[in-house]
Amino acid sequence: MVQTVDCIGDSCPRPQLMTKKAVGQIDVGQVIEVQVDNPSSMEALPPLCDEMAATHLETVKDARCWKVYIRKD
Repeated sequence: MVQTVDCIGDSCPRPQLMTKKAVGQIDVGQVIEVQVDNPSSMEALPPLCDEMAATHLETVKDARCWKVYIRKD
């Protein structure tokens, strides 16, 4: 994992925009972790991967947020 995107307290569309920006800044094969506490934002990130040329690897529920792992393809 090369970068953590902290979207705690943010609602749509900010987490999606921040995720797109982060994926655009990393190299192919690298992974980012996006932290979100908004359920609709968490659900919106995996489908967004197709348009970012990325792969949703996993979403893990933490005590205070979801951690969404995305790899750039």
